Amino acid sequence: MNMNNYFGVRACFNPASLPFVKMTEQFSLKVLDETYLEHDARTLTLLMFDEETGKYMPQFYGVHAKDNIEAYLANTLITTSMGIAFAYVIRYNAGMCGLIKVTSPVHNKETNNFEHWLIDYITIPPFRNHKIMKSALPIVLDVMNRRLGVKEVYAMVLPSNQNSIHLLDLNDFSIDVEESKKMAIDQHSGEKPLCYKKEL
Repeated sequence: MNMNNYFGVRACFNPASLPFVKMTEQFSLKVLDETYLEHDARTLTLLMFDEETGKYMPQFYGVHAKDNIEAYLANTLITTSMGIAFAYVIRYNAGMCGLIKVTSPVHNKETNNFEHWLIDYITIPPFRNHKIMKSALPIVLDVMNRRLGVKEVYAMVLPSNQNSIHLLDLNDFSIDVEESKKMAIDQHSGEKPLCYKKEL
């Protein structure tokens, strides 16, 4: 993404409107900011050793994973300040256990010519299969609707990623057949992503 193309762009939201959310005594949701950048970059480097993540998020896997993760987080900070994308960090006490990324139509039009709100998510390996994302995702969707006025949101997932598809089903996403037809084949997996949609 060329950040120069964003100069003068109209923000989709005010970053100050994104609340901290206490989920339980130990788990919380906080918008990624510069306070956590160094710590979360270190945490996310765990993913370069995780083959499951490598299948579905190859940019976070392998030799260049650390640099890619740091660039991803830095870009998220920039786009959050511009009001066009943000990420909620799922925290277990003071540590990170997951991330939910939201990108606006303005951001997505520039990066992949997809003019809709888009959500993506990842759980750090030790915290997988503990229903953490199942609890966190509905909260972020509610923030999008109540605080940002978002009426619909999309998620793109590979057909073989059954855990992610199950999560989307639990949150009442359904396949958008027409948008799915437009998806290009993923070069890493050889699969064509499915495009899921939810009305908020």
